[in-house]
Amino acid sequence: MASLVLDQYLRCAVCMDFFQDPHRLPCGHSFCRRCIEGVRQHCLTFQCPECRQTVYLDGKGVDGLEKERRLGAMVSEFANQHEKSRVCKEHHRTVEGYCETCRQLLCGKCFFSQLHQGHIMGDIEDVSARKKEELVELMKTEKRRLEEKARQEERFKEILAKTHNEITAQFKTMYEKLKAKEAKLHTELSEATCYHDSGLDVRDSTEPGCSTELPEDPVSLIQVPEVPELLDTHLDLVCSISPTSAIHAGTYIPSGKLVLLGLTSVLQLFDEEGRMMHQLALNDKAYDVTSLGESTLAVTTGSLRRLLLICVSDEKFEISKTIDLDTECFHVSSVADSMYVTANGSLVSFFDTDGKRHKTIIMSGMIQYLTISKTHKKIFLNIRSEYVMRTDLKGTTEFKYKNKDLQGVTGLTVDGKCHAYACGSKSNNVHHIDDTGTLIRLILSVQENISCPMLIGINNRMSKLYIVQRSNTFSDECVKLYSVKSNDIEDDVDP
Repeated sequence: MASLVLDQYLRCAVCMDFFQDPHRLPCGHSFCRRCIEGVRQHCLTFQCPECRQTVYLDGKGVDGLEKERRLGAMVSEFANQHEKSRVCKEHHRTVEGYCETCRQLLCGKCFFSQLHQGHIMGDIEDVSARKKEELVELMKTEKRRLEEKARQEERFKEILAKTHNEITAQFKTMYEKLKAKEAKLHTELSEATCYHDSGLDVRDSTEPGCSTELPEDPVSLIQVPEVPELLDTHLDLVCSISPTSAIHAGTYIPSGKLVLLGLTSVLQLFDEEGRMMHQLALNDKAYDVTSLGESTLAVTTGSLRRLLLICVSDEKFEISKTIDLDTECFHVSSVADSMYVTANGSLVSFFDTDGKRHKTIIMSGMIQYLTISKTHKKIFLNIRSEYVMRTDLKGTTEFKYKNKDLQGVTGLTVDGKCHAYACGSKSNNVHHIDDTGTLIRLILSVQENISCPMLIGINNRMSKLYIVQRSNTFSDECVKLYSVKSNDIEDDVDP
């Protein structure tokens, strides 16, 4: 029975055969390399065949995924043991038949044993062929079910597209009416100017019938201007750090010290001059880290559904508490020291220190990064690496910032004025966005030798800023620490 269970977990869910060169997707499911290639069909974006979560590949394609070497070794060992199992343990002869009553393989002597008298027995090849036919019928039934589901999804997409077109048409009509209203008001204003110049009485434009009020729009549709010339950045480079492994996440603690989390799940603490003070290797696979105050960090563990609270001092890191959650958690921030906010897929969930979920908000797209302004109670999100979105704590969208000169959005942070700073990994710059969703300036670009910025963080209290930039390979990363002039960042809020 244990062998049958193990056999099930060593088979690919796509080809139903033993894994061949297995690779793991970010969602945690593994498939044969050739099966992944067949599913993605040369695209860098596809859905996991099991959980349907969207997978984003980098330029390396499947080679950029984690290779399941241990799983491949288990498959090889199981196959060897499987071959040995075709020998009768009692008579040491090759098995030739199968007892359907006992569900046991039989050699020639076993056929005439008293143990199997009166049982349903048959040739192993005949029984195998019949079982395969039954399995084929089951697969056909499942295929028909999936095809029907696909047809329903297609009908749903058609309805969705039709609704989308209707909404677009309605807003286009509204826009044309507003433009006509604007033109009319400008004409009336010009006529009023002429009347005034000629000494005639001018009618107040706020009289009945001349209202200039526009319909209230619950979402600010930001028209992003062209990128201005680079302004004075007010940044002074303090030092550069060459990390021992690729950086997955980072955060400042209020004192100005920097915490970095590597892809190898190692936490490192650096002082203000970029010197490493100490480090801690975590047993769990870690994804994100945030500061909860001067001495506490929160670290997410992805599919393990745990949040680690870690005490930090000048001498060491120490895990103080493990909080079990009822959902996976990849990105983390906090509204207060007693309320954590996690992101998984397109879901944002609020938890207290006991792991109790208070609410979940469904956002409009896949979340790649999450940060929160505690003072202003605003959520900032990187959606699909395409644009920056700000919402309130109820999930109401307040603006979406998308600019043609901000390509490949990665890291995101917010200062005490509720201004956002977004990294463009493909456009090689950092955008400074005000609290209305309007570009203020580029604080860094290729002119300052910025290449592929991946992460950014601000310490408002100490006027510190860090940038993680990466070359084409994960092995070549650099962390740059800057000091910021006091008129750039509002202090003593949102460390």
